[in-house]
Amino acid sequence: MATSIQNATFLFHNYSLGERTDKEQSVVLNRYFNHALTVILPGASVIPHPVLECFSDQLAYRLHRLPLYRLIEIPFIQAFVKKGAVHMMSVNTKLDTSDCVAVTPSGCLLLHLTKDTYEQLGLEARKQTYHEKISDIYVVQINLLADHFRPGKKGYDRVLWCLKDRLDLAFNFLVAWEPHDDKVCSSSLGVYFAEKCPRVERVAQEKTSRVFTSLPCPKIDAVQPEGSEDGCHYQEVFEWLGAVACGIDITSEDTGPDSYTSTLACPDPKYNCPRGCVFQVSGFITPQTVLKVWKTLREYTACHPRKLADQPDCAWVCRQPRHSQAGCTQFLCLWR
Repeated sequence: MATSIQNATFLFHNYSLGERTDKEQSVVLNRYFNHALTVILPGASVIPHPVLECFSDQLAYRLHRLPLYRLIEIPFIQAFVKKGAVHMMSVNTKLDTSDCVAVTPSGCLLLHLTKDTYEQLGLEARKQTYHEKISDIYVVQINLLADHFRPGKKGYDRVLWCLKDRLDLAFNFLVAWEPHDDKVCSSSLGVYFAEKCPRVERVAQEKTSRVFTSLPCPKIDAVQPEGSEDGCHYQEVFEWLGAVACGIDITSEDTGPDSYTSTLACPDPKYNCPRGCVFQVSGFITPQTVLKVWKTLREYTACHPRKLADQPDCAWVCRQPRHSQAGCTQFLCLWR
């Protein structure tokens, strides 16, 4: 039986593996940009090969000084936006103090602009949210898949003029493309942009793994996730997973306030896990790859994707994040 708990910082959903998981899959797919993923496998000494295979086909690129108008050109829209999921975001920018740009898999071009850039650009922004008013930020949304968004139409021609002639903006981007057709290679995106910007670089994935022994693990009560005599509170489990992922020593008996290393300890009730392993991948990871890992893992496993900081407000279905400057959201999948 599924249960849901929500507070200001946590949204917790508990369900059986036998139930439909459409809601959980949508949570994964709506986080468009992921910087890192951590898999914790208690009881295992090696990372299963099917998990490693999930990352074999994913390619990502860094585009240097790509002119913004290139993202509304018809060849790009026809070949990539309409025929796959484009995950693209500007990098080396601050969400509340500089201009940010993103293209989402839904075909939306988002311009997250400062007041000065917005007034010079001349495009209409959506209605400001409370947080956008405080930061003096304006968000322009352009639907690249709209039938009327094509050359010869007034709306398209004006957007092209504003981006190319009125204010020639250029950004560094991270981009990955998941084609709808499995026979099409995602590397074609890198080939396409090689002629559109000064330099295109492949973004390598950094993979690390480590084995632990005799690790105290919190017990989990699926019926009472907020804690009971038989299980820990889900927030305590979340904190424990973060400590394990970061390699913090939680086996020390000295966890008092004066402890030099760490005051973190495994919550009670707990049990001793004789062995396990931690697998971490960092880079530019698409939600489709996260979903592959999510579907591959079926034993007692924790999968912890981390969203890129300072991304425009599109990873929550084009809703404004509730934080300023460093927008870093995390979500956790835990199987038992």
